[in-house]
Amino acid sequence: MWNPKYQITHLILNNIRQIEEVLGEIKFLHLRNTATLAQIQYKARELSAYASTSIEGNPLSLTDVKRLLKNHPSTARILLHAFIKKTQKTPEADLSLAKKRLRSLKNAK
Repeated sequence: MWNPKYQITHLILNNIRQIEEVLGEIKFLHLRNTATLAQIQYKARELSAYASTSIEGNPLSLTDVKRLLKNHPSTARILLHAFIKKTQKTPEADLSLAKKRLRSLKNAK
C-alpha cells in the first residue's frame, strides 16, 4: 500500500479551498471576455515588472512602476531596468573582468 510522505494539514486544505474559490470566480467571469482578460494581463504585467526589477535592486514602488508603464508603455521596460549608479568610478574587479572577456573575444576570432 502506498503511504504518502506528507500530511494534509488544515493549512493545505485552506489553500486548496482558496484556489477552488478563485477558479470558480474565473469560470464565473468567463474569461473569453477580452476586456476582462486584457485587464488581468495588464495587471500581471505591472506586477511582473515590479517584482523583476525589485529583485535587481530597483527602488521604485509598485505605484511608480504602474505610472511608468502607463505613461511610457513602449520604453517602460528599458527605464525600469536602468540602475542607479552611486559613484562614477567603476570597481577594479569589474574593469578587470571586462578586459578579460574582451581579450577572450578577440582571441576567439
